[in-house]
Amino acid sequence: MNFHTMLQEPLYAFCQPLPWEVELFQSKPVRRLKHLAHFGAGALVTSVVHSRYEHTIGVWKLASYFFPDDKLLRAAAILHDIGHLPFSHAVESALNFNHHQLTEKRILGEEITSILAKASIESSAVVELLRKPSVLTEQTIS
Repeated sequence: MNFHTMLQEPLYAFCQPLPWEVELFQSKPVRRLKHLAHFGAGALVTSVVHSRYEHTIGVWKLASYFFPDDKLLRAAAILHDIGHLPFSHAVESALNFNHHQLTEKRILGEEITSILAKASIESSAVVELLRKPSVLTEQTIS
């Protein structure tokens, strides 16, 4: 697969992914983001067709551009949304659901943990980074 095509996102310049980042983008928890509208239920009433996958690519590109040597931040940028459900924010309170908890579970799962280990990154370190208030989280995980 051509990774330039796989990570195409029109707002930011192409960044060369590291081998472990390519594996993260190819992982099941990240690939599923292609099917989730970033605007949740708003996608039903707008012509905007931006997926959570495309959003994730943009966040990763910004992290990679501004912090190219920070592997932990780059990993967190790729993984920060993997717990979302369709229409996640719109239905979370109705379902008594917290996408942050599912994000943590998926990061700590075998597939993501084994990919991160190839880059000498502890999956628990990614979770801890995402628990802190930052531009990636916008709030803390409770």
